[in-house]
Amino acid sequence: MLTRLQALKEKKRYLIILVLMVLILGGISRLTTHKPQPISLSNSIPVQVQAAANMQWESVLTCKADLQPGQEGILGTRIAGQVVRISFKDGDMVSRGQALVALDDQVLRNQLQAAQVNLRKLEASLVSAQRNYDRIKALYDSGASSKSVLEDSSTNLEIAKATVEAEQVNIQNLDISLNDSVICAPINGEISEKGVSVGQYVTPGIVLARIKDSSSVNAVIQVKADDLGRVRVGQKVTLKLSRDDKKSFPGTVTSIDKSAVTAARIFNCQVLIANRAGLLHSGLSGYIDIADGQTRTVVAIPLAALTGNEGDYSVFTVQDGVARKCSVNIGEIANDMVEIQDGVKAGEKVIITNLNSLQDGDKVELTKQGA
Repeated sequence: MLTRLQALKEKKRYLIILVLMVLILGGISRLTTHKPQPISLSNSIPVQVQAAANMQWESVLTCKADLQPGQEGILGTRIAGQVVRISFKDGDMVSRGQALVALDDQVLRNQLQAAQVNLRKLEASLVSAQRNYDRIKALYDSGASSKSVLEDSSTNLEIAKATVEAEQVNIQNLDISLNDSVICAPINGEISEKGVSVGQYVTPGIVLARIKDSSSVNAVIQVKADDLGRVRVGQKVTLKLSRDDKKSFPGTVTSIDKSAVTAARIFNCQVLIANRAGLLHSGLSGYIDIADGQTRTVVAIPLAALTGNEGDYSVFTVQDGVARKCSVNIGEIANDMVEIQDGVKAGEKVIITNLNSLQDGDKVELTKQGA
């Protein structure tokens, strides 16, 4: 019995040893399969830099601009009537003279037909009055009729003529009203603000829709009195939708207000911008650059170094291998360069790459090109 118990204990010990060996071998296998990644000893961010430099800068006056349609037409009616047909919807492009709305014209047609019949009667009466006058005039000339009878016949003739002329004018007006019962586009452009429906009774003064001609747009800018001498009618300018936009649109100054609109002595100016490609839309804003041909020396950096938004711009400089964020005031932007009015001096190096990855105080490493 004792020998049997010893055999069982020995067998249990062998099983425990076997399980331990399996676990140890499995751990060794995992260690050899998943080698630890080497730890990077450097956490510097590679960057390129460029030094701020003094530049000869062509003076440019930059003004914020609000874009408006080059021309806007109002679709309205000259007569009252019930709408029976509409041939447009918002967003449709229409041509000048294109029929867009039809009013019920049956009453006008009936009135025109009655007026034409009445005109024929009046013309017949005029012929009769003319004959009567001619006859009495002949009698008067021969002494067979009195002057009062001749005058009466002359008056009747003039009344008949006036009645015919009045009915002719009435017919002309009815023709015009019939034409006006079909309402046409006053200009080429895009329909917006549709405000009419079939069955609606419309009257003069109601705006049925607006038509915006965007083949050109007006940019309205405000110029300070001190800068007014730098702007003139006919001057060529450029429009950008943002200050750092590389795409620009040519334009021309078309008018300058004679009087200021505020106590701050600001003058409204109109600039016409060609828009044949349809890339500009009313309601957008942008910037008008007006070059006046003068040059000055400024501190400038690449536009690529600039971060932030209008009124809160900054750049990163490099100091002892560390990126330092500096607030800057900017001036004009041209040819991928930006004028720095305050915050960076000529000769200071500014970072122009990996700006989205940088924070103030990060270690940086100049790449070969950057160095």
